[in-house]
Amino acid sequence: MSHYRSRGREMIKIRIADLLDANPAKVSFFCRCNSGALRQQPGRVPVKRGPAIFAPAGGFAGAPSRVVDLVFESQVRLPEKFEVL
Repeated sequence: MSHYRSRGREMIKIRIADLLDANPAKVSFFCRCNSGALRQQPGRVPVKRGPAIFAPAGGFAGAPSRVVDLVFESQVRLPEKFEVL
């Protein structure tokens, strides 16, 4: 996380259930990779990018532990409880 702080960015930690509860009308999409990663990790196969890598909750093929990214199509409300790291 120091990598992000050194670039003037903040990280927040939110319980997924709290985030979803605070935004009941929003559709969430899940992804198995870090969709924002711009570079290939050494020794790994490049990850394809684009809208097809995201799936709505009901269409995500995998266990919750396989989710790496959670995104929404538009702005969301933060729940009352979250932590700034």
